[in-house]
This record gives sequence, structure tokens and C-alpha cells, in this order.
Amino acid sequence: MNILDGASCLFWEDLWNNRVPKLQYPELYSFVNNKDISLKSVMEAQGPAELFHLPISDVAHQQLISLAEDQATIQDSMEFDYWSYIWGSSFSSSAKAYTHLTGYRVIHLAFKWLRKSACQNKHKVFFWLLLKDRLSTSALLCRRNMNLPDYTCVTCPAYIEESLEHLFIHCPFAQSCWAAIGVQIGFDELFATLERLKLHLGVPFFMEIIILMSWCIWMQRNDFIFKGIQPSQVSCLQHFKKEFILVILRAKTKYKTTMNLWLEALV
Repeated sequence: MNILDGASCLFWEDLWNNRVPKLQYPELYSFVNNKDISLKSVMEAQGPAELFHLPISDVAHQQLISLAEDQATIQDSMEFDYWSYIWGSSFSSSAKAYTHLTGYRVIHLAFKWLRKSACQNKHKVFFWLLLKDRLSTSALLCRRNMNLPDYTCVTCPAYIEESLEHLFIHCPFAQSCWAAIGVQIGFDELFATLERLKLHLGVPFFMEIIILMSWCIWMQRNDFIFKGIQPSQVSCLQHFKKEFILVILRAKTKYKTTMNLWLEALV
């Protein structure tokens, strides 16, 4: 509520001056003789005897002093009070109400890049799981107490646990696959790597490239586990080109020529 004359604001029950007096001053509130009194009526009262059952306790007296200081900040006005929503507008908004009730969480721009990409839905779902660390890597299965014969990465000779970042970034096989499309990656964490890849690729369809190469690395890993097919940089690149051709068909017209030229440069 936006307080002006105070006639429509309940002094004890409503939120004003960023607090509800009956909650802020519970001891003083227990001595009130009219709990439904308006703010305007309190401001026009001639003294405590009109508002409270006297005498009051020492604690209530201290709260009365604090309350009087709060009340002193209210300016007299001839204009009427008016109501607004907690987000500062007089217009209702279900989206703003939902945000207020659930809270606002800052998320990385990668989720926005993912949503705007031209990839197929299966690729988008896959990469969303990747961003949320929900892919069934050995490390995730271990965290879920699933017993496996081995939790190490299957695409490299080193006996390193197959975590999300290792499989797609730190693994020598993954790095060789990224190098096949002209991208060098280091040992940063996931979101820092995405930002570096965006700058390195320097094309508006950078997210499609990132998603598809991640998908192809994942499929190389799965083919080895479930089909016994040895991971290969050559087969990974061939798979990437096939998937990228399909994405070009779904891309915006203004990007199609540039995407074709970029793909031809890989040959």
C-alpha cells in the first residue's frame, strides 16, 4: 500500500513503513483497545489513553517509543491511499507474482543460448542435462550409489573417473575431437569453457556447434560401452558433419550460407 492520508490502512494489521506493527511490537499490541483502527485515526488520536488499556508494561512502553518514531515518518496528506502490488505496479502479473513467491535465481546465459539454438529437441534435452550435470556419467552413477565394475573414463587410457567435465573437456579424446573442428580447449570448468568456445568460434551459430560436438562425443562413448565400437576422432567428426547438415536445414535463412561455408571449411 502507498500511504497518503492513512484512512484505508489498518494501523496494526497492514504493512506500512516496511513492517506490520502487530508483528513488530507484539507486547504493545496486547494492550491495544481497538485492533482494527486505521492509521489516520491513530495519527489523529490525542494520546495513548485513546489507543491502549493503561497502564502498559515496561517492554510495551519501549515498543511504544519505537512505534512513535516510525509513525513520525508518515507525512500528512489530503490525498487518498492507493494500493499497488509488491513489485511496484498497480497492474496484476502472474509472472511477477510467481517470481516473487518462488524467488529469482540468476542462471548462466548458456541456458538462453540453448533455447535459441536450431538443434533438434533431442539435442537440446541432452545438452540441458549436460548443463545441469544430470547425464548418466560414471561419476553421477557413483553418487547415486550404483555399483559398476569400473568408474573410469572409457575414451582415454588414463584411469580417471568419468566426470562430466573430464568426459567433454579434459579427456584427451574429447580434446582431439574439438581440435578436429579447429577448437582448442583447456582444463577450465564447464561454463567457463562455454564462454571461451563462444569467443573462439566467433560465429552466431556457435551454440549449435558446441551442442552437436558434445552430442557426438557422448555417442562415441555410448557406442563403445553398449556396442563395443572403438572411439575414433574420424568417426566423431563424420557424425558431427551429418548432424550439422541437418541443423542447417532448421537454421534461420540468414545463417544458412555462413553455416554451409563453415562446414565446407572442415573438409
